[in-house]
This record gives sequence, structure tokens and C-alpha cells, in this order.
Amino acid sequence: MTPAQLAAAPNIGPNEVGDWLVEKGRYGLKTPDKSIGAQGRGYHIYKGKSKTVDPEVVAKIAEVQKAKGITPRKLSREEITERLFFCLINEGFKVLEDGIAQRPGDIDICFIYGYGWPPATGGPMFYAEKMLGLPKLLEKLKHYDAQNKQRFKDFPVYGKAGVHFEPSKLLEACVAQGKPLVEVLKTWKAPASASKL
Repeated sequence: MTPAQLAAAPNIGPNEVGDWLVEKGRYGLKTPDKSIGAQGRGYHIYKGKSKTVDPEVVAKIAEVQKAKGITPRKLSREEITERLFFCLINEGFKVLEDGIAQRPGDIDICFIYGYGWPPATGGPMFYAEKMLGLPKLLEKLKHYDAQNKQRFKDFPVYGKAGVHFEPSKLLEACVAQGKPLVEVLKTWKAPASASKL
């Protein structure tokens, strides 16, 4: 990537492996590879109804890790789940914080019926407050936010750190006041700069 392209890239940084796959013309199921008898090839090799991780991709990932000085580590199922869902829940708080949505239930309904959030958990906002607990959510978000910022400090090629783990001011207010989200929302004032739908 050129410096201009890097500056314009999203904050998740360059994707050397994805770019390499595109350069190789490997677009998954769309690109068969007759030389190895595959119906498709990308991150995986597709043969019949099975798929296996492409060993060339594994080698490329190791090459990129070595070049960047990244030491791979095992992630627990719990950490993967938290990293996926806690930033999404945090974004729900930010939507409420900015006055884009009025009620936590609006966000829950949207995620259950629009995005397939498991209905048994009541939606992301219900889950955060009633099942997980807002203090635990805030603690975990701070932890992942610190890790995220350190990663971008250690690897400046990725640009600036994203804000997806940076805790919402509304979440912080709920925990500081020890009150339920709907109670804090009654007196919450959305910033003047927030755009409402």
C-alpha cells in the first residue's frame, strides 16, 4: 500500500493476507482450482461438501506475523465471544447516548429481528443489564480498549486505534450512579452534536 492508501485505510489496518488472496485470484467458492481438484479456493480449499484451511494461507499468515513481530496466542471461547459482542453492546449504548434511539428495547428488537440475535437472551441491551451486569461490561470494555490502544501503539502501521471498545459515557454513568439504564436515560441529555434519525 502507498502512504496515501494507508492513510485512507480503515482503522483495522492493512490486510496483507486478504490482499494476497485477491492478487492470487482466490475468491473462495467463486474460483475453482483444477490443479488441486478444488471447486473453490480462498482462505479454504473447497472439495465436494468439505472445506479445509488452505496450507498456503497458513504459511502466508505466519510470514506476515514474523515480518510484523507478532506472536500468535490462543484465544479462549470466552474472549472471542466478549470481543465480538461487547463492542456491539457498547455501540448500542452509544446509539442511546446520542439520542439516535430512545429506548434500549428498540435496539433489542432491531437486533433480534434484524440481525438474528438469540431471542432467549432478550437482545443485547437486556443481556448486558440483566444477565451480564453493567459493571462487568464496563470492566471488560476498559480491558479490551487498553489492549486495543496498546496494539496500535506497538504497530503504528495500522493507523489510529478504533473506538469500538472505548466505553460509552452513558454506560459509565449507569455504573457510577448504580442505576438501571432506563432510569439514567430519563435525565440523560444527548450531546448537541449528535445526529438524530
